[in-house]
Amino acid sequence: MSEQTQAHVGEVNQNNKQNYYVQLESLVARASAGDVGALRELIETIGKSVLFSTMRMVACEEDAEDISQNVLFYVCNKISALREPKAFRVWLNKIIASEAKMFIVKKSGRGIILDINDYLDNIAEDNASLLPHGYVEKKETRATIMRIVDSLPYRQRQAVVLHYFEGFTVTETADVMDIDKANVSQYLTLAREKIKAKLEEESIEINVGAVAALPIGQQIIEAFNAEAAKFIPSDPTWLESIITLM
Repeated sequence: MSEQTQAHVGEVNQNNKQNYYVQLESLVARASAGDVGALRELIETIGKSVLFSTMRMVACEEDAEDISQNVLFYVCNKISALREPKAFRVWLNKIIASEAKMFIVKKSGRGIILDINDYLDNIAEDNASLLPHGYVEKKETRATIMRIVDSLPYRQRQAVVLHYFEGFTVTETADVMDIDKANVSQYLTLAREKIKAKLEEESIEINVGAVAALPIGQQIIEAFNAEAAKFIPSDPTWLESIITLM
């Protein structure tokens, strides 16, 4: 894939996201005003994405289903209090973060234990974090990236999901996680370096000179998008309990 084609694909994906955000804001505005039909459509629209995002945070689909149902029930009950539709995505992800944290604390009985490496100094992403573009074009490598993400310490994993899958800025990610921007940067840096090192350790060698190199962050985005697009919940009825109660 040429650099020009890569840029075009990036523009298309960004345009699709912007169109999706506009449609989402319209649904949120109607749902918060009491339109039950719009609320039902909103839940159906965000349901799979909420489940996929939550599953990446807790690394277990069954647990993610329980958390996601709690999140969506909360949205149904509290959407009328949301005054600004543009704030919906941050609001939604704060709910996900809160529910996921409560679940993990309850499950562990001791709270979230963070890896000591979470506190290392920040290292800016530069050419050292480049990987051959061909990496994420392979199905097995995308799966490897997801597996590595699932193995990251919780806070790193959460930051990666919010920044690379949800598309939040570092500032927005910090807001959702309720931490400083510097800490978010640290988590993202550590996660990138860990993912890159694991890929280099496990992947078949590629002729770097023959392909365009992309930042590891872009590789993570592409892997997330590809995996999310093909994701199908193991239990296709998991969302029905919410829809039928509306």
